[in-house]
Amino acid sequence: MGHWRRYVYLLVNNFNRATYPLRRINASSLFSSSNNNNTSMMKPEEARLPNPFISFTPPLSNYGNGILNFFSLFGRGKNKSLIAGADQQGFTFLYDLDQHAIHKQVLLNEPKIYNTISVAAGDALYVLDKRPRPGSFEALRYEVPMDLSPSRDWRWYCLQPPPYVLAPGYTPSTAISAYAVVNDTEIWTSTPGFGTYSFHTVRGSWRKSVNWELPFRGRADYFPEYGLWLGFSSRDGMLCSSVLRAATKQSGPQLLHKDWKDVQAQEGWILMESFLVHLGYGKFCVAKFFQTVDRGSSEELCQIESFVVLTGLTLQQCGANGELRMIRHRSQLYYFQAMTHCWAF
Repeated sequence: MGHWRRYVYLLVNNFNRATYPLRRINASSLFSSSNNNNTSMMKPEEARLPNPFISFTPPLSNYGNGILNFFSLFGRGKNKSLIAGADQQGFTFLYDLDQHAIHKQVLLNEPKIYNTISVAAGDALYVLDKRPRPGSFEALRYEVPMDLSPSRDWRWYCLQPPPYVLAPGYTPSTAISAYAVVNDTEIWTSTPGFGTYSFHTVRGSWRKSVNWELPFRGRADYFPEYGLWLGFSSRDGMLCSSVLRAATKQSGPQLLHKDWKDVQAQEGWILMESFLVHLGYGKFCVAKFFQTVDRGSSEELCQIESFVVLTGLTLQQCGANGELRMIRHRSQLYYFQAMTHCWAF
C-alpha cells in the first residue's frame, strides 16, 4: 500500500485564554488491521489530548478578546499543507503544517464574518461568507502584483458574489447550506430558496446550475477513483455519499449508502461541527465536535463540556461487482476546555 497521511490536525480555541492552539493527532491509532464492521456501535475511547505545538493569539477588539477565523487546506501544486487564519480586521497569516513555519501577513480586501466557507481549487484558496453579500467573496492566489514588480507572493483578490446577492431587494438572511468543488475548476454553492450556483475559477464567472440543492450539510468532496461524492447528510448529519452525475435539472441527486455510520451521538450530545478529512488511499477520518450542557439545579450554574470524536474509516470495493463498503475502525474522544470555535484539517 502506498503512503497515506498520518496526522489529523485539530485547531480549537481556548476561550478562557483567548488563544487558538493547534494540535496534531496520529491517525494510525484510529485504524485496526481487521476488515470487519463489528465496531460500528462501540463507544468512543477516551484519549489524552496532546500538547499544542503552536498557538495563535488574535489582537484585541473593541469588545474584548479578538476572534480568528481559519480556512481550508490549500497550496501550490499537489502540496496542500497551508492553512490561513484571519482576524476581525482582515489581517491574514499563512501557516505551513509540514514545515511548521509562518509566512508573512497579507490583508483581506474585506474582513470576513465568522463562519465562512473556504475551499481550495487549483492553486488558490476561495473564501465566501455563508451569508453572502457584496465584497464577501475573495481568492488568495500566488501571483505577480498589479504594479508588475518582480516579487511574487500570496495576495487576496476580490470576486463577484453569487448573482442573486446583487438582485434588488436581496438581504443576507439565508445561509449557504452546502458547497463543493467540481473538477478542481468549479465551486458549487446551494442556498435554500435560490438553488445551486457554480463559480468557474478559470472564467471567473457564476451561473445557475439547477433549482435543487445539494443533499449535504456543509462541505462535500468528490473522489473520482470511486465516482462518488462524500459528505454529511442534510437530514441527519451522518456520513453519506451521492452520485451527482445521475441528477437532472428537475430532480436532485439521491443519497446512497445510508448505513455508513461514523459515530452515533449519545443522549445530550449537541453537534457543533463536522469535518471529513481525507487521509489518502481509501482512508478517512471523521471529526465531530460536540458539547454537553449540565444545568444542574440552577440555570446560572450550568456546566458545559466540549469534546471531539475522531473516527477512522476505510472505503473499499468488495465482490465481483466492485460494491463499495465503508468500514468503521476505532473512535477516540478528546476533551477541550471552554471551546467555542473548532476546525479539523
